[in-house]
Amino acid sequence: MAREGGEKRKKQWMGGRDGNSKRHKGALGAAANGKGHGGVLVTCDKTKERQSVADALNILNEAADRYFPVSKEGEGDVSKFKDDKVSPTELLDKIFEQVEKTKEFASRFIMRMIPLEKVGYSSVEAIKDIATPMIKSHLEEYKQEQKTADTKNPLEFAVEFKRRNCTNLNSMDVINALVDIVGPEDSKVNLTTPRSVLLIEVFRGTCGFSIVKNFHRYKKYNVRSTIDPPVPGQQTQKRNDKKENKTEKSEEKDDKTEEKEKKEDVKDEAEKESTEDKE
Repeated sequence: MAREGGEKRKKQWMGGRDGNSKRHKGALGAAANGKGHGGVLVTCDKTKERQSVADALNILNEAADRYFPVSKEGEGDVSKFKDDKVSPTELLDKIFEQVEKTKEFASRFIMRMIPLEKVGYSSVEAIKDIATPMIKSHLEEYKQEQKTADTKNPLEFAVEFKRRNCTNLNSMDVINALVDIVGPEDSKVNLTTPRSVLLIEVFRGTCGFSIVKNFHRYKKYNVRSTIDPPVPGQQTQKRNDKKENKTEKSEEKDDKTEEKEKKEDVKDEAEKESTEDKE
């Protein structure tokens, strides 16, 4: 698809060499080559990696053609923006805005498409190096917004940490480090309705970091939940229904046991009477 006011450009997003068996290796290579750049992490149905990678690249390239003039370089499941003017979060927000509006998405197997503003290595110090300038910049932007609106509300934020195939990184160490960077001044933690979410995605030796505003609006960037949002209380009702069914089955079992015992008592009584008659 051509950009508005220009010719169609070459693809700005690229995947790994096969998008399946070597995807883990490719993702690690992307982190090594793409440190400091942005990307998108894609999750999908099991065994559907190859098709999902192809779908994701088509979706990203089409959206990039439509909204942003970008240059690319990528490898593996983490595709990279080399143009610092382009925000993966902004691009994903454009995509999810359309998904929310149209209830349509050009892939059957993709589950999540998660924006990563900066990609690097999965250590606490490396994450702090990536996150610190972004958090400071975000805080300054928020202060300017408050000043323009003539308000003094604290920045309500949450930290969302997700780890995959990585056992040498403690989640609380990362969360506490990011909370310390934000600082207590003019900010407070809000885990239910935060204005901003500090998003950390870790996959083996690769880490991605973003600061997003629409994390809950787009259901943690879950495509299917954005298309068909879960009804509040629905899961609770399902659990209650299961409990009721279990209780009913238990009561039925008790009734059958009681009926069986009554039959056995009647049988025993009949046998006893028969024995007495013979005597």
